[in-house]
Amino acid sequence: METPSSSSTRARICAPLLDPSGSLSSNISRCGLRRERAAILEPTEVHREVLPSSVAMARALGFRCVTVLHKTPKGEHGIFGPMKEWGLRTHVLYGEANHLRYLRALPPRLLIFTTFDWAVDSWMRAPANSTHLVAVLDALSALALPPVLVAGCHTASYCVESLFFARARWPRLRFTLMAYHPAMLPVLAPVAYDPPFAAAPVFLGPSCGDDKSSNGHAASSRHRAPRHARGVDEPVRFVVPGNIDFERRDYEQLAALASESWPRPVEIVLFGRCSNTTHPIDYPISACARLARLLRSGLRTRLPANASAGGAAAARLTFRHDYGSFDRLFRAMREASFVVPLVDERVGEMLHEYSREGKLSSSVALALAFCRPLVATTELLRPLGLAAASPLEYADSRGLADALRRALNVADDAAAYHAVQASMCTYRADAFGQAVAHLRGLLGAWDLQEANASASSRRRATREAVCRAF
Repeated sequence: METPSSSSTRARICAPLLDPSGSLSSNISRCGLRRERAAILEPTEVHREVLPSSVAMARALGFRCVTVLHKTPKGEHGIFGPMKEWGLRTHVLYGEANHLRYLRALPPRLLIFTTFDWAVDSWMRAPANSTHLVAVLDALSALALPPVLVAGCHTASYCVESLFFARARWPRLRFTLMAYHPAMLPVLAPVAYDPPFAAAPVFLGPSCGDDKSSNGHAASSRHRAPRHARGVDEPVRFVVPGNIDFERRDYEQLAALASESWPRPVEIVLFGRCSNTTHPIDYPISACARLARLLRSGLRTRLPANASAGGAAAARLTFRHDYGSFDRLFRAMREASFVVPLVDERVGEMLHEYSREGKLSSSVALALAFCRPLVATTELLRPLGLAAASPLEYADSRGLADALRRALNVADDAAAYHAVQASMCTYRADAFGQAVAHLRGLLGAWDLQEANASASSRRRATREAVCRAF
């Protein structure tokens, strides 16, 4: 078993290897005991969005030192600034070589892989691109007592395949699967050694209300109520997060909304980069160009013959495209009134993935993170258990316009709006609490294993000393 003195000495010796600038050395040396250390590895730089909730879980478990192992500062996309603002302070260690030195010299008690399915899957298909992950798992397997390993699953089928591969190559490592959508659990449970659990499916944004941060501290001025609460002249903003991709979202219904009349200004913000997955023959243009053409056509259709594009008839409904870093995305979410996934029967393949296969929609994750009510189909919300928390659900694409009108009524009623927020925040708090409780049980079992290994080591040392004496 580690002692404070031996561990602190080892930390001081190894710290220069971890951060040549010295900024991390003093922090790590304060956490000499292994039980105080947790690490989070983002091996692909594809799913940085789950870093906040992973750090929050480690903090809730009492870890003093939480280290994020990230490849390069370039791949951050502004995720750590908001985390610091929300009180989710962490050490960030860059560079694959530094990651290996850290894991060998100062192994953590808990290690969370934010992306396990895609990371291992990419290694199997392109080994040259994933040597870092292999080196990490080799280093962990060489430890006398590997940490509690939590493998984040974004897609159930890939996660199962990755688990089988990892077991065959690293039999000493025992992975506990963490599903980012509860619908995955029935698929993961039969193949897992330990019962899988559902993580809080959230970015874990600043607060469940507008006056407190995620850990109870006073919120900054940037954590404010939706803009529509400032007066009737402010538009009610509906944000559609995610890549602009016609295969993922039903944008056709947005053009139909232009022909509707609205009781107050409405702005629909489409936040995401442009995808080029449109059909090369039917639509040989980018998704954003196709979307712009579609929306212009819809707005022209609704204008009376004697009205201009800037007239009063067009002022009630506007569209805006935005894209950028996480900080920019989170700012858009803070100013949003509602979140609209635009996933319905017209994009049936994606709806099936989200509702039946357990793929988590970024729209749902963001709505929960910032407690913004969802305007979504029942089929998308029900598997998550969110249907009761969102009275703005609708059955299919034909019900979107009516659901948006109901949302406007909710926006005009502060009590009704906050009631929907409260139900979402209760859901979020319950999911987070259950995930933390599950991790606490895993850590308790690890502590017992460590105690047994230490006792065995002491008995072996005693026997060797007796043998030397004789």
